[in-house]
Amino acid sequence: MDDESADYLVVHRQLILWPVDENGLVQGEDSYSSGPVSVTKLSFDELPQEYIDLVHPSSDRATRS
Repeated sequence: MDDESADYLVVHRQLILWPVDENGLVQGEDSYSSGPVSVTKLSFDELPQEYIDLVHPSSDRATRS
């Protein structure tokens, strides 16, 4: 990360296993992840409005680059 105040899209692959018994009930959960596949710095205009409202509530989209 070259900018700690920026927003980044982190992509990773994850496998989730749910063992199911003979009655169809989930008995547990295991997950495995290989770590980040890619990390991309996003511009403010690339962020969804819902994300901006949650993470940057006092920001004005027009004033950010």
